[in-house]
Amino acid sequence: MKRHVFTLAALFLFGAVTLQAVEVLVEKKEGQARGEYVSSDPNGDIALKQDNKFTIKIKAADYKYARLAKTPDEILAADKKFDAQKYAEAMADYKNLYNAYKFVGFDVYCIYKESACLEKLGKKADALARLKIMDTYQCLDPKKLPDFFDCKKLQATLLIDTGKFDEAFKVLTDLGNSNDDNLAAFSFIARGDILSKQGKKKEAVLKYMVPALIFPQQNTERPKALLLVANTLKEMNDNRSTKFAEILKKEYADSPQVKELK
Repeated sequence: MKRHVFTLAALFLFGAVTLQAVEVLVEKKEGQARGEYVSSDPNGDIALKQDNKFTIKIKAADYKYARLAKTPDEILAADKKFDAQKYAEAMADYKNLYNAYKFVGFDVYCIYKESACLEKLGKKADALARLKIMDTYQCLDPKKLPDFFDCKKLQATLLIDTGKFDEAFKVLTDLGNSNDDNLAAFSFIARGDILSKQGKKKEAVLKYMVPALIFPQQNTERPKALLLVANTLKEMNDNRSTKFAEILKKEYADSPQVKELK
Protein backbone atom coordinates (compact mmCIF):
# COMPACT_ATOMS: atom_id res chain seq x y z
CA MET A 1 0.00 0.00 0.00
CA LYS A 2 1.35 3.41 -0.98
CA ARG A 3 2.29 5.74 1.89
CA HIS A 4 1.99 9.52 1.90
CA VAL A 5 3.01 12.22 4.34
CA PHE A 6 0.36 14.58 5.62
CA THR A 7 1.56 17.91 7.04
CA LEU A 8 -0.83 19.31 9.61
CA ALA A 9 -0.87 22.28 12.00
CA ALA A 10 -1.36 21.51 15.66
CA LEU A 11 -3.06 23.76 18.19
CA PHE A 12 -2.54 22.65 21.78
CA LEU A 13 -4.87 24.05 24.39
CA PHE A 14 -2.49 23.05 27.17
CA GLY A 15 -1.20 26.13 28.95
CA ALA A 16 -0.35 28.79 26.36
CA VAL A 17 -1.88 28.30 22.93
CA THR A 18 0.80 27.59 20.32
CA LEU A 19 0.55 26.67 16.66
CA GLN A 20 2.96 23.97 15.57
CA ALA A 21 3.34 21.55 12.67
CA VAL A 22 2.39 17.90 12.93
CA GLU A 23 3.52 15.24 10.50
CA VAL A 24 1.29 12.24 9.87
CA LEU A 25 2.29 9.30 7.72
CA VAL A 26 -0.94 8.03 6.17
CA GLU A 27 -1.46 4.73 4.37
CA LYS A 28 -5.03 5.01 3.15
CA LYS A 29 -5.35 8.56 1.79
CA GLU A 30 -3.47 10.58 -0.79
CA GLY A 31 -2.45 14.21 -1.00
CA GLN A 32 -1.87 16.74 1.79
CA ALA A 33 -4.06 18.23 4.48
CA ARG A 34 -3.63 21.20 6.82
CA GLY A 35 -5.60 22.12 9.88
CA GLU A 36 -5.54 23.01 13.56
CA TYR A 37 -5.10 20.29 16.14
CA VAL A 38 -8.26 19.95 18.22
CA SER A 39 -7.84 16.75 20.21
CA SER A 40 -6.95 13.09 20.22
CA ASP A 41 -8.91 10.30 21.88
CA PRO A 42 -7.65 7.29 23.85
CA ASN A 43 -7.63 5.26 20.62
CA GLY A 44 -5.27 7.71 18.91
CA ASP A 45 -7.81 9.22 16.55
CA ILE A 46 -6.82 12.84 15.87
CA ALA A 47 -9.37 15.63 15.34
CA LEU A 48 -8.37 18.60 13.18
CA LYS A 49 -10.13 21.80 12.25
CA GLN A 50 -9.72 23.03 8.67
CA ASP A 51 -10.23 26.61 7.49
CA ASN A 52 -11.54 27.42 10.98
CA LYS A 53 -14.78 25.77 9.92
CA PHE A 54 -14.72 22.04 9.43
CA THR A 55 -13.48 19.47 11.90
CA ILE A 56 -12.23 16.21 10.50
CA LYS A 57 -11.05 13.10 12.30
CA ILE A 58 -8.11 11.03 11.15
CA LYS A 59 -8.46 7.51 12.48
CA ALA A 60 -5.45 5.92 14.15
CA ALA A 61 -5.59 3.16 11.55
CA ASP A 62 -5.13 5.73 8.77
CA TYR A 63 -1.78 7.17 9.79
CA LYS A 64 1.59 5.73 10.68
CA TYR A 65 2.61 8.36 13.20
CA ALA A 66 2.01 11.98 14.17
CA ARG A 67 4.58 14.39 15.48
CA LEU A 68 4.75 18.03 16.54
CA ALA A 69 7.54 19.81 14.68
CA LYS A 70 8.71 21.55 17.86
CA THR A 71 9.00 20.37 21.43
CA PRO A 72 6.05 21.75 23.43
CA ASP A 73 6.86 24.50 25.91
CA GLU A 74 5.47 22.40 28.76
CA ILE A 75 8.00 19.64 28.10
CA LEU A 76 10.82 22.17 27.87
CA ALA A 77 9.70 23.52 31.26
CA ALA A 78 9.81 20.01 32.72
CA ASP A 79 13.30 19.58 31.26
CA LYS A 80 14.43 22.69 33.11
CA LYS A 81 13.14 21.23 36.37
CA PHE A 82 15.02 18.03 35.64
CA ASP A 83 18.23 19.94 34.93
CA ALA A 84 17.72 21.82 38.21
CA GLN A 85 17.48 18.43 39.98
CA LYS A 86 13.84 19.01 40.92
CA TYR A 87 13.15 15.40 40.11
CA ALA A 88 9.89 14.92 42.00
CA GLU A 89 8.29 17.93 40.29
CA ALA A 90 9.67 16.99 36.89
CA MET A 91 8.47 13.40 37.28
CA ALA A 92 4.90 14.53 37.92
CA ASP A 93 5.06 16.82 34.90
CA TYR A 94 6.38 14.13 32.54
CA LYS A 95 3.69 11.74 33.71
CA ASN A 96 0.94 14.24 32.88
CA LEU A 97 2.59 15.36 29.65
CA TYR A 98 2.78 11.78 28.45
CA ASN A 99 -1.02 11.67 28.43
CA ALA A 100 -1.24 15.05 26.69
CA TYR A 101 1.30 14.43 23.94
CA LYS A 102 1.61 10.67 23.50
CA PHE A 103 -0.06 10.61 20.07
CA VAL A 104 1.92 13.50 18.62
CA GLY A 105 5.47 12.33 19.06
CA PHE A 106 6.46 12.62 22.72
CA ASP A 107 5.31 9.42 24.39
CA VAL A 108 8.73 7.74 24.41
CA TYR A 109 10.53 10.90 25.53
CA CYS A 110 8.17 11.39 28.47
CA ILE A 111 8.52 7.74 29.52
CA TYR A 112 12.30 8.06 29.41
CA LYS A 113 12.41 11.27 31.43
CA GLU A 114 9.85 10.08 33.98
CA SER A 115 11.91 6.90 34.45
CA ALA A 116 15.12 8.92 34.73
CA CYS A 117 13.49 11.00 37.49
CA LEU A 118 12.48 7.83 39.33
CA GLU A 119 16.05 6.55 39.08
CA LYS A 120 17.41 9.83 40.42
CA LEU A 121 14.97 9.58 43.33
CA GLY A 122 16.28 6.12 44.15
CA LYS A 123 13.13 4.37 42.94
CA LYS A 124 14.80 1.90 40.59
CA ALA A 125 12.04 -0.70 40.78
CA ASP A 126 9.44 1.92 39.83
CA ALA A 127 11.63 3.11 36.98
CA LEU A 128 11.94 -0.43 35.64
CA ALA A 129 8.19 -0.87 35.91
CA ARG A 130 7.64 2.29 33.86
CA LEU A 131 10.17 1.18 31.24
CA LYS A 132 8.51 -2.23 30.88
CA ILE A 133 6.27 -0.78 28.18
CA MET A 134 9.34 -0.53 25.96
CA ASP A 135 9.58 -4.34 25.79
CA THR A 136 6.81 -4.49 23.21
CA TYR A 137 6.92 -0.94 21.84
CA GLN A 138 7.06 -0.60 18.04
CA CYS A 139 8.93 2.58 17.15
CA LEU A 140 7.42 3.60 13.80
CA ASP A 141 8.60 7.22 13.90
CA PRO A 142 12.35 7.31 13.10
CA LYS A 143 12.78 10.57 15.00
CA LYS A 144 11.79 8.75 18.20
CA LEU A 145 14.62 6.23 17.91
CA PRO A 146 17.13 8.22 20.03
CA ASP A 147 14.58 8.43 22.86
CA PHE A 148 13.69 4.76 22.42
CA PHE A 149 17.33 3.72 22.72
CA ASP A 150 17.80 6.01 25.73
CA CYS A 151 14.97 4.05 27.35
CA LYS A 152 16.62 0.74 26.54
CA LYS A 153 20.02 1.92 27.83
CA LEU A 154 18.47 3.10 31.09
CA GLN A 155 16.55 -0.15 31.37
CA ALA A 156 19.73 -2.21 30.88
CA THR A 157 21.63 -0.09 33.41
CA LEU A 158 18.91 -0.46 36.04
CA LEU A 159 18.63 -4.20 35.47
CA ILE A 160 22.38 -4.51 36.02
CA ASP A 161 22.26 -2.31 39.11
CA THR A 162 19.53 -4.48 40.60
CA GLY A 163 21.31 -7.74 39.76
CA LYS A 164 18.87 -8.88 37.08
CA PHE A 165 21.62 -9.93 34.71
CA ASP A 166 19.66 -12.37 32.53
CA GLU A 167 17.05 -9.71 31.76
CA ALA A 168 19.80 -7.18 31.12
CA PHE A 169 21.46 -9.51 28.61
CA LYS A 170 18.23 -9.65 26.59
CA VAL A 171 18.18 -5.85 26.32
CA LEU A 172 21.90 -5.67 25.55
CA THR A 173 21.57 -8.24 22.77
CA ASP A 174 19.11 -5.95 20.98
CA LEU A 175 21.38 -2.95 21.45
CA GLY A 176 24.45 -4.88 20.38
CA ASN A 177 22.78 -5.83 17.11
CA SER A 178 22.23 -2.17 16.26
CA ASN A 179 24.04 -0.54 13.36
CA ASP A 180 24.80 2.38 15.69
CA ASP A 181 28.39 2.08 16.96
CA ASN A 182 27.56 4.10 20.08
CA LEU A 183 24.87 1.59 21.06
CA ALA A 184 27.15 -1.33 20.29
CA ALA A 185 29.88 0.23 22.47
CA PHE A 186 27.37 0.76 25.29
CA SER A 187 26.43 -2.92 25.04
CA PHE A 188 30.05 -4.04 25.41
CA ILE A 189 30.59 -1.77 28.41
CA ALA A 190 27.39 -2.97 30.10
CA ARG A 191 28.40 -6.59 29.57
CA GLY A 192 31.71 -5.73 31.18
CA ASP A 193 29.85 -4.19 34.12
CA ILE A 194 27.96 -7.44 34.64
CA LEU A 195 31.20 -9.44 34.64
CA SER A 196 32.78 -6.94 37.02
CA LYS A 197 29.85 -7.28 39.44
CA GLN A 198 30.33 -11.03 39.26
CA GLY A 199 33.96 -10.62 40.30
CA LYS A 200 35.31 -11.51 36.85
CA LYS A 201 37.53 -8.49 36.36
CA LYS A 202 39.78 -10.03 33.71
CA GLU A 203 36.78 -10.92 31.54
CA ALA A 204 35.28 -7.48 32.23
CA VAL A 205 38.44 -5.75 30.97
CA LEU A 206 38.24 -7.72 27.72
CA LYS A 207 34.71 -6.38 27.16
CA TYR A 208 35.76 -2.82 27.99
CA MET A 209 38.72 -3.08 25.61
CA VAL A 210 36.52 -3.59 22.55
CA PRO A 211 35.11 -0.03 22.46
CA ALA A 212 38.37 1.34 23.85
CA LEU A 213 40.49 -0.13 21.04
CA ILE A 214 38.14 -0.87 18.13
CA PHE A 215 35.75 2.06 17.94
CA PRO A 216 36.81 5.47 16.55
CA GLN A 217 37.66 8.48 18.68
CA GLN A 218 34.32 10.17 18.03
CA ASN A 219 32.41 7.27 19.62
CA THR A 220 30.53 8.73 22.60
CA GLU A 221 31.11 5.67 24.80
CA ARG A 222 34.87 5.37 24.18
CA PRO A 223 36.01 7.73 26.99
CA LYS A 224 34.08 5.65 29.52
CA ALA A 225 35.54 2.45 28.08
CA LEU A 226 39.08 3.80 28.41
CA LEU A 227 38.37 4.86 31.98
CA LEU A 228 37.02 1.44 32.91
CA VAL A 229 39.96 -0.37 31.32
CA ALA A 230 42.46 1.87 33.11
CA ASN A 231 40.79 1.70 36.51
CA THR A 232 40.06 -2.03 36.39
CA LEU A 233 43.62 -2.86 35.34
CA LYS A 234 44.90 -0.70 38.18
CA GLU A 235 42.70 -2.61 40.63
CA MET A 236 44.34 -5.76 39.28
CA ASN A 237 47.84 -4.26 39.77
CA ASP A 238 48.39 -4.46 36.02
CA ASN A 239 50.79 -1.73 34.85
CA ARG A 240 49.05 -1.56 31.46
CA SER A 241 46.56 0.70 33.19
CA THR A 242 48.93 3.62 32.62
CA LYS A 243 48.73 3.20 28.84
CA PHE A 244 44.95 3.50 28.77
CA ALA A 245 44.95 6.37 31.26
CA GLU A 246 47.34 8.28 29.00
CA ILE A 247 45.17 7.67 25.95
CA LEU A 248 42.16 9.01 27.84
CA LYS A 249 44.02 12.12 28.99
CA LYS A 250 45.47 12.77 25.54
CA GLU A 251 42.39 12.20 23.36
CA TYR A 252 39.69 13.40 25.78
CA ALA A 253 41.51 15.94 27.94
CA ASP A 254 38.32 17.85 28.80
CA SER A 255 36.12 14.84 29.48
CA PRO A 256 34.77 14.24 33.01
CA GLN A 257 36.19 10.70 32.86
CA VAL A 258 39.71 12.08 33.25
CA LYS A 259 38.85 13.21 36.78
CA GLU A 260 37.64 9.71 37.63
CA LEU A 261 40.97 8.01 36.91
CA LYS A 262 42.39 6.19 39.93
